[in-house]
Amino acid sequence: MNFKTGKNKEWGVWNNLNDYFKEKRIDQLHKATLSISNQTFAIKKMCVFILTATLGIMQNFRKENNCSDYSGIILCGTIIMLFYLADSVAYYYQSKLRNLMRKIELEIKENNNAYCKDCGQCRENIKLGSKVFPKIVLLKKSAVNGSHFFYVVLFLICIVFFYLLPF
Repeated sequence: MNFKTGKNKEWGVWNNLNDYFKEKRIDQLHKATLSISNQTFAIKKMCVFILTATLGIMQNFRKENNCSDYSGIILCGTIIMLFYLADSVAYYYQSKLRNLMRKIELEIKENNNAYCKDCGQCRENIKLGSKVFPKIVLLKKSAVNGSHFFYVVLFLICIVFFYLLPF
């Protein structure tokens, strides 16, 4: 290996050792992002499992006591809210890792002068640095996104279960 020219078969297409390590870092971040993605799916499955058990217990309790109070809907809403918060935190860190991967990718493009020829958007994104994906945007995206519609549907199912179905 020649450190002055950066020629090495293991480095692949990268011009220097720094870019090679950045590529490895992107690979590690990608694996961590996939792991978090799998965990968010597990969070949703666990939420459904716990809600099913809770609805069964609450239905049995309603039959025995011949009552319909708001405790069941409050309990289900609390369970859904806790899982929603856990899912939002996981989504936030997933977005943050993707943001970091994007910044490293832009640094590699800057080092190798690999820009889009049609537009200067890559250069503008590099100049913006951390402002490409501001923290407030990540927080908003993690709080409200398409996958969280699942929790709204679960809450509606709980309402239907408790108030529209006879006990």
